[in-house]
Amino acid sequence: MTTPLFLSSSTDASWGLCGRVATTMMGSLFALALLAVPVNAQSPVSAHPSPTHSTWQQHYGTQAAQLLRSDIEEQKTLALRTLLKISTSDRKADLSPVLPALFTIYESDPTLGHRIMAMSVLRQVADRSVRGDRIMQRLGTLVADQSSKRVQRLTLMVLAEYENGQGRALRITPDLYKLFVEQGRA
Repeated sequence: MTTPLFLSSSTDASWGLCGRVATTMMGSLFALALLAVPVNAQSPVSAHPSPTHSTWQQHYGTQAAQLLRSDIEEQKTLALRTLLKISTSDRKADLSPVLPALFTIYESDPTLGHRIMAMSVLRQVADRSVRGDRIMQRLGTLVADQSSKRVQRLTLMVLAEYENGQGRALRITPDLYKLFVEQGRA
């Protein structure tokens, strides 16, 4: 039972819904603030930024990984969207700490959109990483176990694009090849 903020308010009955909406919005704004504010503004630790990366760029992946592991869907969605923007921009941020969380989301998140966004971020990170081939190989091993045909098809397209960019051909099983060439929407 909650105690109303203003006892004389005529909107006491609707406070529950308004409160939940307000709480959700505040949580999302807080997550956005964590993603947008540099780490050195959040922490009293005095670290000397390197000449090539600012402090937030060095530690952004760690913060984002924490949000990706959140049980709050809005935080996870916001973190994935922000990662997509950063991974496709000219900003140089260390995103290696988010890789385990992205693979977990790709493998088992119940939200189809989260799995697609995780796969997209993995693709972008692979382009910028010296470990790009290992990232894409791991994605290739997980595609067969993906429960959604749509996510499988999109992943196969991404893998084929990556391999083509590396001057190689995509090697897949006959079943995945049949799915890959199957007509229809991804």
